[in-house]
Amino acid sequence: VATVELQPHRLEWLDRLEGPVSGGRGFARRIDTGTYESAVVSDDGASAVPSLHVELRGRMLAGRLRLEPGPDGRATLASLDAARRRPAAGRDV
Repeated sequence: VATVELQPHRLEWLDRLEGPVSGGRGFARRIDTGTYESAVVSDDGASAVPSLHVELRGRMLAGRLRLEPGPDGRATLASLDAARRRPAAGRDV
């Protein structure tokens, strides 16, 4: 899975669950909330290029993913070890 770099988001979106995107560019809805930790890791020497390891701790998605540079220089999802959780009844996500 290739990634696409986005411009930084306005902090006001942290307090919204959903809403229209400015400039008539569509509609956004938050589907999860939580925390993450990331670390740049150099492998055992087999690859000179480090990868980015991310630990997700959301209400609906938790687990680890690893991003590595692809042939075109963009980040590529190299592995995903994640579990999808179901929110408790009556909870907004």
